[in-house]
Amino acid sequence: MEAKRLAAATNGEKYFFGSECRNCGTTKRTTINNSCIFCSNNRARISMSKQREQIKRLMSEAKSEERDAMGRIRAELA
Repeated sequence: MEAKRLAAATNGEKYFFGSECRNCGTTKRTTINNSCIFCSNNRARISMSKQREQIKRLMSEAKSEERDAMGRIRAELA
């Protein structure tokens, strides 16, 4: 563990300024897993966006199937 990270962790800090991120160039990192704050937040944002889209798609499919089933029931009753 690098010295800055170790010092921050022993002081109970969540973040420290360490080596430059190879992706974005920022230096703010978490003490717990040494990940770049900016890149970590971007990954989480993208993941949540994909999950939201998947939920919307599944809900739309479920509503469509429900409408089809109701139409078949109405046709059988008529």
